[in-house]
Amino acid sequence: MSAVTPSTSRRTILVTGATGYIGSHLVRSLHEA
Repeated sequence: MSAVTPSTSRRTILVTGATGYIGSHLVRSLHEA
């Protein structure tokens, strides 16, 4: 692991969580459609 700042890691976690949340929401809406 190179020079990764806490803000960068936190942003990555936020992006990953948001992507997973949106992905699950899209899949659920597609299944209900």
